[in-house]
Amino acid sequence: MIFARSLGAKSSGAHRLLRSSPLLVVNVTRSNLFRSMASANISSICLSIIDTSLHLISTSAAQFKHINSPEIQKLYEGFYKVSLETYFELWEAFVDIHDGIFVELKRDTKPVVIVSGDLDSIYPTYLSGLQTAYIPNSQCMTILNSSNMTFYDQPEETYKQIHHFFQNGNASPKSEDVFLQALHSELFERLDEQNQVTSENILRVDLLNHFQVFANGEQIVEGWNQRYAKQILIYLVMNPSVTREQLCDDLWGEVAAGKARHNLRMYLMHLRKLIKNDEYHFLRLDKEYIYLSGNIECDLTTLLKVLNEAWIEQDSIHKQHLCSQIFEQLNKNSFRILSDDWILRERDKWEEKLFTVSQFMSDVSLESEQLSKAIEYMEWAVHFQPDNEEMLKRIGDLYLRYSRLE
Repeated sequence: MIFARSLGAKSSGAHRLLRSSPLLVVNVTRSNLFRSMASANISSICLSIIDTSLHLISTSAAQFKHINSPEIQKLYEGFYKVSLETYFELWEAFVDIHDGIFVELKRDTKPVVIVSGDLDSIYPTYLSGLQTAYIPNSQCMTILNSSNMTFYDQPEETYKQIHHFFQNGNASPKSEDVFLQALHSELFERLDEQNQVTSENILRVDLLNHFQVFANGEQIVEGWNQRYAKQILIYLVMNPSVTREQLCDDLWGEVAAGKARHNLRMYLMHLRKLIKNDEYHFLRLDKEYIYLSGNIECDLTTLLKVLNEAWIEQDSIHKQHLCSQIFEQLNKNSFRILSDDWILRERDKWEEKLFTVSQFMSDVSLESEQLSKAIEYMEWAVHFQPDNEEMLKRIGDLYLRYSRLE
């Protein structure tokens, strides 16, 4: 793992640095982690544990000859005082930090260097090397005889290498050998193919008449009534990219903002597990945004797309064709599972449009002397506005005309 020190708080200065100068990337430091965790409301006791852990990592192991040393005992005591949920919250925040950094680094940047220590057992140098394949214009720099905190273990050598980078940028030699160029090109093609395979995963969410979720054809049955998984997934399907703040406001507006964001991290962890996100990568997160990625299919969004097309269509024949598609998918229980306040407001808008197009289809059917069809569509109009006296009168007249035909 890497952490961009200049991106710790996503300041405007950090964004300018990304686009205007060489960027130094180093492994996560105590100050960066503390600053990021503070924004995520991590408890002070957990920060104390991190502080002790980083101190132990950066201190020679020879100083701790016995497992019962005071430092080790302090670390164990700290771990036992923290709940399991806090550890998950810490990990979620750590992942969010890195997601946001990589989104920035993949954009148009100046040269980037990833600094790692050859003795780092947490993030070995080969992982840093792999990361350069996903960051344009980047290289990996290894500091000998150092672990995670290279600037602490080998400050002079780290300074020399960083200074050299700022003076020369990415001066890594490029092979002129035709065979090696072809080999490198094929390697990157394979990486692209892997990314394309990931994007072909399909998340299907049925919302129109009942709630069902399928990941690559396999139904996910259990867990939807826990930790707001169902509500959050429905919200994200209907709002594919949204800020954490907006999601919290719409779903839990009565809850204090800090607590809502704290809970959201736990809820998202549960949702990611349900949809097998580590394997399929449907859900993407950064410090501000949450969004669905890949091939997302939903019967409700498909229907709404057709409804919007029918709403603005000027050609009567094509409009009838679109309206027929809509009512073939609907039944009288459609939308019943959509009961949260935020979606009820949207549902009112859909039903207003459906009320109008059902009248249109009833009138068209009546003009073509298809009385039974006219009644069928007028029943839909009454369904969407059951207290509309004009519609009740019109359907009564249609029933009377139909009875006379018999």
